Amino acid sequence: MISASRTNPGNPPTKPPDRPTESPKNPCSSMVCDHGPPIKKAVILIADILLIPLLCLNKYMALDLYSGPLTRYFCGTWENIMARAFREQGRAYQLIHPSGEPPPEPIEPTVVENHIALWTNALSGSLGAHLSSPLSWQDDLSQPYDTDRPHWQGYCALLLTAAHADFPTLALPSITPERWDDHPTYVAAISKDAKSRFTQILLPELWLPSDFQFAFQAPGPASEEPIWIGAVATLLLQLNTLNDTVFHGSSEDLARWSFDGPPPDNNLLGCARFGFAIFHRMATFSRDHSLPLKLDY
Repeated sequence: MISASRTNPGNPPTKPPDRPTESPKNPCSSMVCDHGPPIKKAVILIADILLIPLLCLNKYMALDLYSGPLTRYFCGTWENIMARAFREQGRAYQLIHPSGEPPPEPIEPTVVENHIALWTNALSGSLGAHLSSPLSWQDDLSQPYDTDRPHWQGYCALLLTAAHADFPTLALPSITPERWDDHPTYVAAISKDAKSRFTQILLPELWLPSDFQFAFQAPGPASEEPIWIGAVATLLLQLNTLNDTVFHGSSEDLARWSFDGPPPDNNLLGCARFGFAIFHRMATFSRDHSLPLKLDY
């Protein structure tokens, strides 16, 4: 089963805005890197078994963070926190697909595992000398996974807070908005000349278990469309820098912010603290287990 949205019946969903992109005309045959070294052209999508379009991103949906093998993610053998809670309570949980179509047929794990290996090797070869070592991790169903839900308001507030840390003269709203992509602070932070300290927070939707310092665009393992990709270790370093700069949270603070959830009034600081705590915990899990981290919506 390919990526699908998982709705949270207890929280109103929010519309995700379009992510920044400067897509090449043929995204299946090239990569672009706006915040790192130039990347040579390479065919990333070797097989067409997983060439499934992204699911109706203009629909309302929940936002989860998934840390674990991509094989498990694309096979659908994982639960988000709502599905797990429903199962533990003995209640039925329905997976909602934005397209309205029934869930796709499960894909054989060995097929997915082989595809992920081919995709990773091709990506690693394209990045070449820009990597300190080739991309490599154990991606199969034997590996653990974890998941959590920062909600769109936690993610939006985290992005705006990170952008504002580099552009403190630009105003931020007191209440978390539904969109961040057109906010002047975010637009300034992701511009090519911004040299933001937080590109790993601001841009990627997939982070690989590596330590490269840049974010880049390339077709993902399940779509011809380019996505922003970053590195788990660098994401965690930038989260720690943001904490030192803005939040000043101890481990006890982070645990409390995560437990409390987003504030009822959606004030930006409270939402940002919540989103930060979730991202920090999940990035730490990915680093400790050498596994990818991915947004799921």
